[in-house]
Amino acid sequence: MRTLFIFLQQSNTEELTDLSQNSQTSQSIDLSQDSQIYNWSDDVGMHTLNRINTALVSVSKGSFSPLKYQLETPLDKIKESTLRYIKRKVNQSVDCVMEAIAPGQGVAVKKILLREMKNPHDQNDVQTDLVREILQLYNATTDNRIRRQLLALISKQLSKQ
Repeated sequence: MRTLFIFLQQSNTEELTDLSQNSQTSQSIDLSQDSQIYNWSDDVGMHTLNRINTALVSVSKGSFSPLKYQLETPLDKIKESTLRYIKRKVNQSVDCVMEAIAPGQGVAVKKILLREMKNPHDQNDVQTDLVREILQLYNATTDNRIRRQLLALISKQLSKQ
């Protein structure tokens, strides 16, 4: 069984040393340029976090404060303060992106999006069909009491929001 250890250090020469000990091998490489030792799994997470922060700061023209960390714990296991932080950062991120897509109208675009998320299109289609049927009944009747009741049924759907 051979194990390979690589140590990167600052030096002016390139040197390769092979040391065998109990069927294990250590290799030391001195490079002429500055080097650092990385834990590659941490580097991937930090690289992603840095890319996200760079993009959001760029899109927001510097008004977005960078993320401190990425959430790796399941949502149902985090503290309330962490949940508040995550919700605040998600809200800020969405605001930055909306404002970049529609400068000066980001808040209005967000309101439209949230309204549509609250009332999905398929639900709106059913409501529209129902309103249409109620309006046909309204037009078909001459009794003012029934007309008033029918209008009361659809008043929220037809009012300005």
